[in-house]
Amino acid sequence: MKNHQIAALASFLAFWSVLVIANIINSKYYNLDFIKDNNWAEVFIVFCAIVIVAIVASQNMLRQGSFVTKFLNYFSVLCSVVTVVLAINWIYSINKIYEHHAITVNKFIEQAESDIKNDSVKYFSQGLILPPKNEFSQAREIAVQKTIISYGLIRKDLGCLISPEITEGKEKYNQITDAYLEIRNGKNWKEEMNHKIDSIRDIN
Repeated sequence: MKNHQIAALASFLAFWSVLVIANIINSKYYNLDFIKDNNWAEVFIVFCAIVIVAIVASQNMLRQGSFVTKFLNYFSVLCSVVTVVLAINWIYSINKIYEHHAITVNKFIEQAESDIKNDSVKYFSQGLILPPKNEFSQAREIAVQKTIISYGLIRKDLGCLISPEITEGKEKYNQITDAYLEIRNGKNWKEEMNHKIDSIRDIN
């Protein structure tokens, strides 16, 4: 196999390998929309465009060599350039995700340190919070919240969005504040608080 054939085959394999690997990694770890939304039909169109451009460029009579040789050379260059551009774009996007992840987690850590100083530790809730069905349910919920506040906790709703950085941020936050709350409320404070809450909610 000649050098231009090897180069064309290598660029072809690199192009599709990068796409397949990017989609596998993306689906498992990152879930980037711009990779997820690029379906294989669009990828095939890009590949066909590379082939068409290589065919047109191979019609250049100023360069010596057979059509096949020139086509393979142009195809190798174009395929390699597109592959490198896509790879750089994905690496840049993944790096931005890491930066955003670190910033979000650090905000939770800073918030934990600030909340400890102010004796207003947050307990996080996610998802849709339904309003009380009636006045009795509302009064019972107010009593629950007063109990929780007495242990130095304030509810904070994070909405319905669940992401890896928020999950890790909550874990870091709880790791920092748990030690403080144990000193503040005693060793078995969670069991004690939950028992009081259950007692309130069991009232009919």
